[in-house]
Amino acid sequence: MRLPSDIFDELTEATVEGWVRWEKFSFMARFFDFGGGYDSLMAVFRFADTNHLRFGLFDENGSFHEITVEGILSEGTWYHIAAVSGTGGMKLYVNGVLVGENSYDGSFSRISGANNLLGKDNVDESRPTLNGQLDEVRVLSVARTEKQIRDTMFTVVRDDGYPLAIFRYTQSSTCVSWKTAHPHAQPSTRNTWNRNGRRMENLPICGWIG
Repeated sequence: MRLPSDIFDELTEATVEGWVRWEKFSFMARFFDFGGGYDSLMAVFRFADTNHLRFGLFDENGSFHEITVEGILSEGTWYHIAAVSGTGGMKLYVNGVLVGENSYDGSFSRISGANNLLGKDNVDESRPTLNGQLDEVRVLSVARTEKQIRDTMFTVVRDDGYPLAIFRYTQSSTCVSWKTAHPHAQPSTRNTWNRNGRRMENLPICGWIG
């Protein structure tokens, strides 16, 4: 799924969170990959051919900052993952629990906003898309705390004043609901699934959340 370009460019802090399930592992399979190529991106992904989870973020000089949690992923399991960035540093949460930190204080404002992708790789187009499912993916303009993340993991957020984008797909839907700060920029969907096991491929946008 490709989100509109440049919609997060001004954020000096952010939280990207959502439910992710790797049905079958593939090389470097992404939860999300936002940015403009190898040296200007923010991504959460399965690292290489391991069951490690990595949250990576480049700075404006092309240096890479990362959190890697070893041995945490299993095929066919749902995980709630939240990647926080900004002045308080990078933090990675899995199922509402902090699993790693990095002191780097950058966020979206220090990377390109050219390609904002869910389930797909910004670095190498030949790499496969996520063989799995996504649901209730949110991009928020604040660095959320562990308690805030845990308290809303299982809730459907309509509008708490912070979300810039929400991606949601329900079992009864034949389309994707989307909320964004740029209401005329509608994303397309392909090659991903939601928690109810429904495939989301070239589905229309059915309306705005909020």
